[in-house]
Amino acid sequence: MLNKANLMTTLAIIVISVGVVSSAYTQLSYKTTKEITKDVIIVDGRQLNFNELYEKLEHKTIQAEKKGVIKNYTGVSLDGIIMEAGVQNPEQHQYKITGTDGYSPTSPISWNNMQTGIITEDRDCVFPNLPGSFWVRDLASIEVI
Repeated sequence: MLNKANLMTTLAIIVISVGVVSSAYTQLSYKTTKEITKDVIIVDGRQLNFNELYEKLEHKTIQAEKKGVIKNYTGVSLDGIIMEAGVQNPEQHQYKITGTDGYSPTSPISWNNMQTGIITEDRDCVFPNLPGSFWVRDLASIEVI
């Protein structure tokens, strides 16, 4: 009986240790990703300076609803960023957007929705015609599919 108790204690310590180490690794990885992508957005494999884009492109304000609340959001159009990146025939593609936390909507985003969507100064992607699950906080990249 004593051996069983020791075994259970040892297994519990191992499981807890693995949890602590993986949590620490995730937090370090997230902070490193945020530091690397602080001023950069990767669009179709090309690194673009977000601050320069945000100053250069025309700002627009849209109304969008999330969780039953309608708000005004101001930012630059996502299609403008795609055009600045030099994507050829952007209307023929779909897009996968990903935040610095690794979150990405499960479905790609159409060109029509990219044309109505914006990225705010906080790097949040907002789409007035899509559910909130398509919105991405702290944009890191836009992949052309």
